[in-house]
Amino acid sequence: AKAALLALVLIAGGMLSQNAAFAASQTQSQVSCTSLGGAGANWTTPELAASSDNAYATASVDATTTDPLQCLNYGFSIPAGATILGIEVNVERRSSATPGSEDASVRLVQGGTIAGSDLQTATAYTTADAVETHGSPTQLWGLTWTPADINAANFGVAFTATKPLAAGAARTISVDRIQIVVYYTAASQTQSQASCTSLGGAGANWTTPEL
Repeated sequence: AKAALLALVLIAGGMLSQNAAFAASQTQSQVSCTSLGGAGANWTTPELAASSDNAYATASVDATTTDPLQCLNYGFSIPAGATILGIEVNVERRSSATPGSEDASVRLVQGGTIAGSDLQTATAYTTADAVETHGSPTQLWGLTWTPADINAANFGVAFTATKPLAAGAARTISVDRIQIVVYYTAASQTQSQASCTSLGGAGANWTTPEL
């Protein structure tokens, strides 16, 4: 009886574990970056913001703000049925001189449209590459997300930088990479057995084990 009870406890415990959701994350760097039109400074070689390789998308600012540097086609594969918990954007950037350069805006692109909260900071850019994280594992940027939104080719980031004051020389902003980390939970799968049999032995045989 004790053995049977132990077996039932183990089976029940296993089923509870299988039904629990688990946390996971995916990290991707963008495939495609472009300089969107606007009244600001245009980005030169925007496609070079695709990887951390010391090849840069650049723009010059002097009491001005850049046009949006939009990066899409991140290639996520969040499983269907997952719940999106938060999104981080890691911007690797520098300035030709300090101080004076900083974020103007950091926003997400959902369904091809720049949307949601602006999570720019007032951190002064340095002359060496530095990575700053915008968002968090629980930050949804004021939007509602599905796995399909994240996996879409038109999901991404729109980034602008500025030198807000006219004092001093113009600054060249260089962006090496814009990376996205997506945090999510996905329910695990629970399965019932397909085939049961009674194995031979000295004990009592099971009747209709297939049931």
